[in-house]
Amino acid sequence: MSRIAAALVLVITLGGCGAGAPARPADPTEPPTGLLDTYERANQVAEQLDEREAQLEEMVADMGG
Repeated sequence: MSRIAAALVLVITLGGCGAGAPARPADPTEPPTGLLDTYERANQVAEQLDEREAQLEEMVADMGG
């Protein structure tokens, strides 16, 4: 759970860094990125971290650790 919270904080923090004026003109075909999109991305990152941790634990177990 703490990894999910850490990933959420990281994604929100990084998202906040780009909250100023856009570096390039906005593309009208792209949907706006909101807090919900940021939250969904944080969940995706947390799931990836969980999967990677499970893979690493499996590798350690296979190595006899």
